[in-house]
Amino acid sequence: MQMAMSSARTIGATVVASLAIGLLLGGLSPSSLAQTQIQVFEFPAWFRDVDLGRAGQSPGDLRLGVSDLLDPSDEEVLGRAIVRGTVVKSRGGGDDVTFILDVTAQLGSGDIVFYGGLRVSELNSDTGAVLSVIGGTGDFAGAKGTVTIVSAEVAGQEGFMWTFDLIAG
Repeated sequence: MQMAMSSARTIGATVVASLAIGLLLGGLSPSSLAQTQIQVFEFPAWFRDVDLGRAGQSPGDLRLGVSDLLDPSDEEVLGRAIVRGTVVKSRGGGDDVTFILDVTAQLGSGDIVFYGGLRVSELNSDTGAVLSVIGGTGDFAGAKGTVTIVSAEVAGQEGFMWTFDLIAG
């Protein structure tokens, strides 16, 4: 789960980076979000596991964290991600963990919020895990769409690449 959460952080950072570039170069707004794709790299910064169930990783346990979101092309910090993962099922640990992930990606001009269930093994696959974008604030108010999260490496750092496919709300 550590690698999966690390990858998720990487993806988050990549999403934020792409958003920042779009804001600087073109000024993203709700109307310009129609069919907009943003990519950021989530770089793990701080995570804490909270053991609420049986000893060890078990249903109900939490993983809380704050990650930097980076532009994957130049590693510029575009924002941060606030992450909460709740373990639903753990069988043997490692990639065989199912959890619910809810994340707020805080970018310069607003937040993007996404939510969904996934298995750690999805993050380590070529196709990644696809979660729902359920809203946002500021320039991203009313945003809907999906975010695909996949384990990645940028500039020698392991994390997660987040690719947002947004539509105006």
